[in-house]
Amino acid sequence: MDCPRCKTVLVGAEYEGVQVERCPGCRGFWIPGTRLADIIDRREKSFSLEEIEVYRQIHESRRDMVNPADSEAACPECGAAMEQNRYTYAQEVLIDRCPRGHGIWLDEGEVEHIQMAVEEEEDELRRVAKEKGLRVEDTFAKQLKNEQKKYRFSPLWLFFWRWGHGR
Repeated sequence: MDCPRCKTVLVGAEYEGVQVERCPGCRGFWIPGTRLADIIDRREKSFSLEEIEVYRQIHESRRDMVNPADSEAACPECGAAMEQNRYTYAQEVLIDRCPRGHGIWLDEGEVEHIQMAVEEEEDELRRVAKEKGLRVEDTFAKQLKNEQKKYRFSPLWLFFWRWGHGR
């Protein structure tokens, strides 16, 4: 398979215990199917204080990270034009998603940014739940997996993205 950005041949790699395809040229990730939820759920990668600070600055400023809104990319598996959606917990990240459900493309730094965003949301949810004496049974990743299975890779963020854009 070729990279949807720079057309370099993708190389199989493991990230957070999940098999992905990595571009040695632009350093983006092709994450097949619904495996982003598996990556988010693992929480094996630790982030330095500097990385977290950069994440927070970008998150608070709501600026796009890497790819411009008008960039076009084709699915490396089927060649279909990928759709761009903002990630729910990190609106500054544009995800390129195969409309046929083959997977998603994340540019360099975006998978880590999503991980930090979800981890902060989960940590805050746990903190609030603990203060109120509640238990948190489900992680965001498990919720995302359930949505993906239910709607054949139309997760909750896609529903809200479409709703927010009048579609």
